[in-house]
Amino acid sequence: MDFIVDCGLDTSALLKFPPRNTIGDDDDGADIDHRTTIDLDIFGPQNPEDDNGSRKRRKLDAFAEAGRFLVQTPDFSSVDWKAVDFILISSYRHMLALPFVTEYTEFMGKIYATEPTIEFGRQLMNELVYYFGESSSTDAASRHAPSHSNIGKLLQDESTFDLTLSRTLYTTADVQSCIDKIQPIRYCEHLSLYDSLRITAYSSGYCLGSANWAIDCGQEKIAIISSSSTIKTIHPAPFDKTVFENASVILFSDLRTETYLSYEEALDKIEECVVRTINNDGNVLFPCTSNGIILDLVEDLDRILSAKGLGGHVRMFVISPMAEESLKYSNILGEWMCKSNQDKLYTAENPTTHKLLMSKQRLFHVARVDSSLSQIYKQPCIVFAGHVSLRSGAAVEFLKKWGKNTANMIIFTDSDVDYKEAFSPFEGLKINQEIIPLDIRLSVQEVESILRQYHPKTVLVPSDVNEIDGNTLLSHQRLVVYEYSVVHNVTINSQYERTSLSESLAKLIRPKVVGNSLVGSLNGNLMTHNNRFLLAKGKIGVNYQRFLWGDARVDKILDRFAEVGIDEACVIKEDMLDAIIITLDSPKATITLTPNSSNIDVEDSSIRKFIADIVVNQFTQM
Repeated sequence: MDFIVDCGLDTSALLKFPPRNTIGDDDDGADIDHRTTIDLDIFGPQNPEDDNGSRKRRKLDAFAEAGRFLVQTPDFSSVDWKAVDFILISSYRHMLALPFVTEYTEFMGKIYATEPTIEFGRQLMNELVYYFGESSSTDAASRHAPSHSNIGKLLQDESTFDLTLSRTLYTTADVQSCIDKIQPIRYCEHLSLYDSLRITAYSSGYCLGSANWAIDCGQEKIAIISSSSTIKTIHPAPFDKTVFENASVILFSDLRTETYLSYEEALDKIEECVVRTINNDGNVLFPCTSNGIILDLVEDLDRILSAKGLGGHVRMFVISPMAEESLKYSNILGEWMCKSNQDKLYTAENPTTHKLLMSKQRLFHVARVDSSLSQIYKQPCIVFAGHVSLRSGAAVEFLKKWGKNTANMIIFTDSDVDYKEAFSPFEGLKINQEIIPLDIRLSVQEVESILRQYHPKTVLVPSDVNEIDGNTLLSHQRLVVYEYSVVHNVTINSQYERTSLSESLAKLIRPKVVGNSLVGSLNGNLMTHNNRFLLAKGKIGVNYQRFLWGDARVDKILDRFAEVGIDEACVIKEDMLDAIIITLDSPKATITLTPNSSNIDVEDSSIRKFIADIVVNQFTQM
C-alpha cells in the first residue's frame, strides 16, 4: 500500500523570467493614473562590457518572446502511479502540482484533504494560472512534456533549473478536474481505508484547514507533520498534539530552518514600518496571496492604525483575481478557527475582522488594477497584492507607480521567496525595502521539545534542518535524516494485527476468571482477504493445545513437595536469566522456571510427569 503526502510546486523558477507587463494589454484604464506610470529597465543597469550581463539580458528577452513561464514539478520519474493508492494533502500551499498528477499520469487512487484546503487550493491554483498560465487551448502534451527546445537551450547553463522537471502551467479546466477528484475530510474524523488501516487529520495550526496526518496500521501509528504552528494568537484552529500520541514513527517536514524574529517581534517591526511610512505620506505594498496570514495582518494593522488615530484615513486594498472569493470564504470557516473566533459564531458576530472593515470602508478588494480600483483608490494606503515573485500581477503595477518615491515602502513577509532575486529586475528604484519574514512554522527547538514529551521509535527530519540535539533522543530511538530523491527504509516491527472474530467461533469460547480478568482460549483458522483478517471456526479433529495462565508460586510448589515427602529443595534466583531454579536431591531433578517457559531436567520420565503435575497445578489451565 503506497501513500504520497503533499504535492508541492517549485515556483522559484518564475524568478528566471522578466516581469510580465500587464499595463497596455487593453486600454481600459489598467493603471490607476497613467500620468504617474514610469518606464523601467526591468533588467536593471547593464554594463555593455559585461558579457555575463548581456548574455542574461538576451536570455530574458528570449523568454519574453516565447511568452511562457516555466515551473518545476517534483521528480515523478521514479513513481509508479498505478501503484499509488492514496495522496494526503496537508495544506493549500502543498498541492499546487496536483493537477500534473491527476490529469497527466496514470494515478487512479484516492486523494484526501480538508474542505478549506480544497477550496483555498483551487483559488491559489487558479490565481497561478491567471498570472502565469497559457491559454486554455494549449494542448496537454506541451504542458506534460519539458518545454520546447529553444527555451531548453537558453536554460542549459542555469544549474538551479532542472530541464527534466520544467513545465508550463496547467489550465483552469485542469484545476477544476483535479479538485473534483479530492475527497474532503474533517479534523479528527477516523477514515477506515481497510480494517487494519485508517487515517486521521489533525489541525496543524498553520492556516485554515491545514492538517497533520496520522496513519494507523494495526497497532502501529505513523505521524506525518507538515507545515505546522504552535502560535496561539492567530486565527486558525490551534495545533493538535493528539497526532503524536502512541506514534511509533514521526516524520517532520517543512520546518523553520532560519533564525528569524519571533512572530510577535516581526509583527511589531511591520507595524512600526507601516506607521512610519503612513506618517510620511507614503504607501505600503505587501507582495502576498489573498489568504493565509494576511487575515491576521489586516486585523493587526487596523488595530495599530486605529490606536494611532489613522484608522479612518488609511485604506487597505487586497488585489487578486481570487480576492473576493478568498475573503468571503474565509468568513464562513468559523468552525476551522481558534476558539475566540469560534465563539463569535454564537453571538451573531463575524468570525473574522475583514468583513467589518469592508463595511466601514477601511478594507477593499478588487480583482486587478483597473477602473474599478480607480473609483475607490485613495492615498496613503496599504496594498496586499500578488504575485510574491514580482513577475506578474498587481504588485508589479504598484512598483511601477510607487517605485520612484522614497516615501513609499515594500515589505516582504514570505520566507520562501528569494527577495533579492525577486527584486533584481527593479534595481534602481528608490522605494524603501524591508524583509520581515512572518515565518510561523515549527522550529528545530520545538521539534526537540516534542520529542522529549513523546517517545517514537523512529524520527525522520529533512536534511536542511539544523542538527537535532542527540541528548533529546533516548537510546532505543532512531534518527533518520532524509534527502531529496534518496530512498530510506524504515521498518515498523508490529507485533499485533487487528483481527475480526467469527460468530461461530466466539460461541465456543469459555472464559475463566484470572485475577481481575476473564481469559479464554480458542482454536480456529486465520484467514486473510484484502488485507483484512478473520478468525473462523477450526476444522473438527484439530488437536487441542493446553494453555497455562498466571505466575509460578514457588512457595506453593515447595509446600506441595513437602506434602509428598520431598523436603530437601534448594531455590536459586538467577537475575541474569530472569529465572528461578529449584534443585531436588531425592529424586534428583532440576526445575527451571522463567516468565515464558518451565523446564524439568530428570532421568526418570515417570518422575518428570509427577513433578510436572505439581508445577502445572499452580497455574490456571485453559
